[in-house]
Amino acid sequence: MSGGRSAVSGSVPAPDAVAAAHRRPTPRPLAARPLAVVGPGPAPPGRTGTTTDDMSDAEAALDAHLGWTLHRVLDGLRFPVPRWRVVAQADAWGVGGNLRGWLTDLPEGSYAGVHTVVAEIRRSRRTS
Repeated sequence: MSGGRSAVSGSVPAPDAVAAAHRRPTPRPLAARPLAVVGPGPAPPGRTGTTTDDMSDAEAALDAHLGWTLHRVLDGLRFPVPRWRVVAQADAWGVGGNLRGWLTDLPEGSYAGVHTVVAEIRRSRRTS
């Protein structure tokens, strides 16, 4: 018998394994994510704003897609968040086009969730 103690394999994780376990996953761009089939419908209970019952089919489809996209983009945020965090998260995801413009035009303030961002974009689209 030797005087040394044998190490028990797996008793203490390697430093690389600990770092990998705490690393956040890298977000994939929207183009690489699978599309979900989302049917328009009324807003969930307790949420204020216009339901899709008041919209045309094209508006309802755009609204459903907008909500789906924003849920993926803003997924890592802890709500409520200020406007600048919403815009910064969208920039980090590389959001462009109309959605980028709509987010930039959001009024200053705090947003309680993705549904409030969608409602504000919907309101501003109707008034413009």
